[in-house]
Amino acid sequence: VKQRGRMSRESVAAAAAGVIAGGLAYKMTGSYVLRRPANGKEFDYIIVGGGTAGCVLANRLSESGEYSVLLLEAGPEETEAPDTAVPLKAVELQKSEVDWAFVTEPQTKTNGRPHNWPRGKVLGGCSSINWMLWVRGHTEDYNGWAREFGCEGWTWEECLPYFKRSETYHGRNSDSAARGQDGEMFISEPSPLNVVTEHLIKAAVQDGFPLLKDYNANGCSVGVSPVQYAIKDGQRVSTATAHIGKSFTRMNLTVASRCHAERVIFDDANRAIGVRYHMTGAPDESYVVFCRKEVVMTCGAIGTPQQLLLSGIGDEAHLREHGIKCVAHSPGVGQNLQDHFVGWVCFRVNEPITGREENIGLKDILNYMLFKSGPISSQGLEGHLFYRSRYADRHLAPGVPDLQLFFVNGMMEKLEHVDAFGLDHDLVPRKPSDALTIVVCLLHPLSRGAVRLSSADPMVPPVIQPHYLDNDLDLLTIVEGMKVARRICHRAEMEGIRGQEMRLGESASSHLDFSDEDLA
Repeated sequence: VKQRGRMSRESVAAAAAGVIAGGLAYKMTGSYVLRRPANGKEFDYIIVGGGTAGCVLANRLSESGEYSVLLLEAGPEETEAPDTAVPLKAVELQKSEVDWAFVTEPQTKTNGRPHNWPRGKVLGGCSSINWMLWVRGHTEDYNGWAREFGCEGWTWEECLPYFKRSETYHGRNSDSAARGQDGEMFISEPSPLNVVTEHLIKAAVQDGFPLLKDYNANGCSVGVSPVQYAIKDGQRVSTATAHIGKSFTRMNLTVASRCHAERVIFDDANRAIGVRYHMTGAPDESYVVFCRKEVVMTCGAIGTPQQLLLSGIGDEAHLREHGIKCVAHSPGVGQNLQDHFVGWVCFRVNEPITGREENIGLKDILNYMLFKSGPISSQGLEGHLFYRSRYADRHLAPGVPDLQLFFVNGMMEKLEHVDAFGLDHDLVPRKPSDALTIVVCLLHPLSRGAVRLSSADPMVPPVIQPHYLDNDLDLLTIVEGMKVARRICHRAEMEGIRGQEMRLGESASSHLDFSDEDLA
């Protein structure tokens, strides 16, 4: 399929996926995978949820050889979804077969709209469908947990050895004592940077932001830099490829894909002794596996509270509404839900230098196939900026940024992508063109929501109520970040490539003041 002498993005990605799928399968098929553990079989540990955390735990708990470990994952193995390995395909994975495709309740502060809530439904979980960024967080995030909540062992300095153990870092600061060199996750930096990101980083420096050499080493302080991401040889590095791929020779590890957990089983003393599950697609036939030591829940921010509630752990009155016996009255289960709300700013780019499909041709395909480089080897998000708004003083420790601005090499041109991200259809330009997008992400939201059951049926999605923007400071902070994004795009560095603003545009001040005079 060709358009104006160029191949479509779907054709490019399909060709690339076909090339790398064999290599990915080679890395993963050696794993000791038994899709259906024998009914009634006993293990030392049962891990429910083979996502970002579950794959790490399966590796760590089984590496001594002393314990038998079962990892249950509702989704397929990565080898069954080769698109997950191609960085360019990241935008395509939401609302796909490897996404739980959750949807929130309609949100009062966003004009009554529900919002998509993607979660990885594949071995590797969200690490297999996200944008691969590697961000440790601010030092004060960890120190605050230890100081304010009594979380022993969670200071930045105490966590640093585990950060280092988890990674093999190849970047501009490889000799840093704060970085690891022999961990499972391969972390790299874009090289070379795409042209749009180079301009945006230089424009941010012109705007007064420091250029960070290694934001993960200095604790994500305010500043701008290229991103660090989990990409090796042009392919995504998920926790499945990094941790499960490493442990394929261990006969004490069983990884069971397409196994949907229904609930935890308890004995008469309310001790967790096993898990009931069914094969995905066959909910009428259940199986039971037992544990000698522990059942570990690693189903993520949505799946874990749902599983606990289905198992009888949660608010007793809420459980009673759904006819579930209360094993442990724990009203906090599912409460205090927080999410990173985002805003968008888009500008046309005057040169054909972005990652849109019309700019990708046969040369780029061959480059990826032969050398695993070029635009197909990147997800299009190669730079970012940490920013502290004027509102941060009201609820954050000194120096902690409350916004992260992502520099995206392109914009959403297709209706299916806009739908997958749960955005308004007016984001689709009438006349597609090269463009850049700055995504403004709220790092420390003050709005709080909850996850609750909608049914006692494990196949029915839970009720997700994030209460987006219920706290006015969240909205004010996002608006300030969007002002900064527009200001950066108007610096001298951007004059040669910046075109018309597409989103927000000049009509954006209808009810909020988006002028940036007060931030000059």
